[in-house]
Amino acid sequence: MVAIDDHGHAGRRHGKGLRARRAVAALFGVGLAAYGAAKIDPLPWNEVAAAFVASSWPVAEAYVTRAALDEIVVPGQGGLVTERQLSVSYEFERDGQLVTATTASPNDRGPVDDRRLLALFRKAEFARITGHPVAVSYDPEKPTRAYIEAGIPWGRLLPDLAWGTLAFLMAGSFFARALAREDEAEEF
Repeated sequence: MVAIDDHGHAGRRHGKGLRARRAVAALFGVGLAAYGAAKIDPLPWNEVAAAFVASSWPVAEAYVTRAALDEIVVPGQGGLVTERQLSVSYEFERDGQLVTATTASPNDRGPVDDRRLLALFRKAEFARITGHPVAVSYDPEKPTRAYIEAGIPWGRLLPDLAWGTLAFLMAGSFFARALAREDEAEEF
């Protein structure tokens, strides 16, 4: 932006204004990057990694022998919080040997209102009561490491991942403005 004085002559842009705009852009960039990191960091990355690994494992028919959904008290932010813990036990045959496993998913613990745990408990309990088998994915190297369900937790992942990614992209835009050369900076 170029200032024009009362006599119609173009004046030079003041360096202080440009430096102030760059500082504000850098501060906005830092704030957006921090917000993006706060959104992305607590996501269930271990579950996502386990789901990708388990997608290549062999599948077997398993028979559930026990299923329980208990409330437990654990340390949390600001004190103790109540969570749910899913406990299962099931058996399946691998190479003629009976294998017993005790995990339903990569994360069998969660908040009291976690619908995923409740649905998984109902599935396991229904299979136990009716005697119907459930499909399990098992690690061929360590068959006791098996999951009834090892899907990516999209419901918990996507909203915060989208907001975090958007914040990082916007932060990059502000950083680009803050670091632009002087001739490019005059355009914004």
